[in-house]
Amino acid sequence: THGIRSGIWFSLALLIAWSLAVYKIISAPIPEAIIPLFSIPIGLLQLPAYLVWSSTKNALHRTLVFPVLAVIIEWIQYSFTPFASWGVAAYTQVDQPALSQSVALFGLAGLGFVIYWVNAVVAEVILYKRYRMAIAPTCMLVLALLWGDYRLDKGRSIAQRMMTVAAVGTDSDIGGLPLPTAEENEADIRGIFERTQQAAHLGAELVVWNEAGFMLLPDQEEAWQDSIRALAAACKTSIMAAYVVPF
Repeated sequence: THGIRSGIWFSLALLIAWSLAVYKIISAPIPEAIIPLFSIPIGLLQLPAYLVWSSTKNALHRTLVFPVLAVIIEWIQYSFTPFASWGVAAYTQVDQPALSQSVALFGLAGLGFVIYWVNAVVAEVILYKRYRMAIAPTCMLVLALLWGDYRLDKGRSIAQRMMTVAAVGTDSDIGGLPLPTAEENEADIRGIFERTQQAAHLGAELVVWNEAGFMLLPDQEEAWQDSIRALAAACKTSIMAAYVVPF
């Protein structure tokens, strides 16, 4: 961007892009009106990294400032905002097991830095033909892939204890107003508890509930957390519980 007008146009483009990304995951009963509640705050959070990148004159500084700022902004998002880690760059590599292994060493920020760095250098190559700048991030990317492949192959080549994991779904369709009645919610809870017991009976050592398994009012949460702990102890399994607390 060059000047205020192009910066405004870019900002609008970024917000529209995020809105389209959020639109892809909207399904009934979640209303489309929720899109800007996600896309605008996240887009505005990420915007400074792009604008600083564009205004930095030195090419080397530009390609390093962008990934540094981007991962700092992501850290602020998942540390201090209700959006948690939603939309961070590392999640773009969920289909790349080798590259995702780097998260074990450097966390989401480490993988996010590599992704943003590669993209910043690609922009330099396209815009200014600075091919030498691609050497460092390419080496970093290759090293991350080689280490990830080694880690995966090592895990396959030695005998390791395996764990049975079960994904347990719910009948709940909570997605906004109107909230389910007490009877409907109790039926949802009863269903997910019974399925958890069945999964444990079949040998699951870890049971994972889907997002928004059921609803708990704020004054009910502590009591139901005790119930979930008791269920895990009775089933002799670990439970990754997921529920909604409206506020």
